[in-house]
Amino acid sequence: MRLSLRQWGAVLFVLFVCHNAEEAFGFVYANDNGLRLLDSLGMRSLVVSPEAFLGSLGIVTTFSALVAAWIVFAPETRATLWVVRIWAAILVVNVFVPHLPAAILAGSYVPGVATAVLLNLPLSVACLRATSNAWPTQT
Repeated sequence: MRLSLRQWGAVLFVLFVCHNAEEAFGFVYANDNGLRLLDSLGMRSLVVSPEAFLGSLGIVTTFSALVAAWIVFAPETRATLWVVRIWAAILVVNVFVPHLPAAILAGSYVPGVATAVLLNLPLSVACLRATSNAWPTQT
């Protein structure tokens, strides 16, 4: 089944929301592994309060909703294609910076790693592959 750019935009938004939800719950309820990792790396000063983290996630998720709405409702143009591809690429990079290395260094679960590896990586790569030769006729 071949998805349109609009459909890929919706898929990426759902992935992003799921990932941010895992990070939010993980940061608030299961962040001991991440804190121990930052302590061992001498980077504890990077830790923000749960309120600041959740606020940031809320802002980023709201922005992604606006981007997704634009993708879904705007005409399919080259700009739409590039926004979809860039968003998918960001989700792929997010697997390797910071989630997978953090989980390996911590030796256990860190917030966000499950959705990053199990959902974002395969579906974002599928999006990139599916849209690699898609060039809308409008500019």
